[in-house]
Amino acid sequence: MTRVVEFLQANPVQYLATVGCDGKAKCRPFMFCFEKDGKLWFCTNNTKDVYKDMQENPEIEVSVSNAEYAWIRLHGKAVFENNKEIKEACPGFAGVAVYAEVKNTVYCEGLWEEINAFTEELTSTTRMEDIKLQPAIAATREAYKRCGKDPGRYRPSAEALRRRLMRGIPLYQIDTLVDLINLVSLRTGYSIGGFDADKIKGATLELGIGKADEPFEGIGRGVLNIEGLPVYRDEIGGIGTPTSDNERTKMGLDTTHILAIVNGYSGADGLAEAADMIQELLKKYAGCDSAQLFFFE
Repeated sequence: MTRVVEFLQANPVQYLATVGCDGKAKCRPFMFCFEKDGKLWFCTNNTKDVYKDMQENPEIEVSVSNAEYAWIRLHGKAVFENNKEIKEACPGFAGVAVYAEVKNTVYCEGLWEEINAFTEELTSTTRMEDIKLQPAIAATREAYKRCGKDPGRYRPSAEALRRRLMRGIPLYQIDTLVDLINLVSLRTGYSIGGFDADKIKGATLELGIGKADEPFEGIGRGVLNIEGLPVYRDEIGGIGTPTSDNERTKMGLDTTHILAIVNGYSGADGLAEAADMIQELLKKYAGCDSAQLFFFE
């Protein structure tokens, strides 16, 4: 499987063959997202014909070659993962995931120069009462209300970070990956989940709404009441909310694969720019050669 994944990553445009709903063969360019627990992940939109084709007949093949004429062909059965709980509460929701191989460090001077420059810009141009009006933050606060959570008591992380700086309290310096995600969150207003991808259990993540008494240990917060919070779950349980991620899947100095999820409760506008920002910073400060993106709704 490792060699297959390496080949797919080195040749990012593959071709997916399906049987169309009209009974005719179809072949389309596709892009591999990532591998988890022996399963290959791809992303599509449920409004596209290819999605309808695979719903009708999930038997598919993927083929790809390189410049040296080496090639592979994979056969499998498409399995879909789609949770509508958030979409019903927040119909405008869209997201983007960034997956990359990285090298974490204790501290990065160049990154902190950027963080300090943003801090100076924010505190000199923004009033405390304006923070909750920033479009991405305002949309996340509204999503909390629709899901049943008070955003005044459980603040989205992007809002909490900005408020911290406005009170004259510097950011915690954790490590390069955490600090990097915090900077993108501060700049964009998106609450971004940053996970050690190798600690996620199972082949799928599901976005839903937290339940009463659902166990969740927030990073540095202890037990967190996530009832009414949007939450990503793996096969064990919750790993991330816009307020806090879980201790179980947090990044550390031993992290070699990052999964960053940008949550767009204000819609898809701005997600590509946020993903590009994450990629750029990972390349500059975390030894990343390339990253894989997939957009979802």
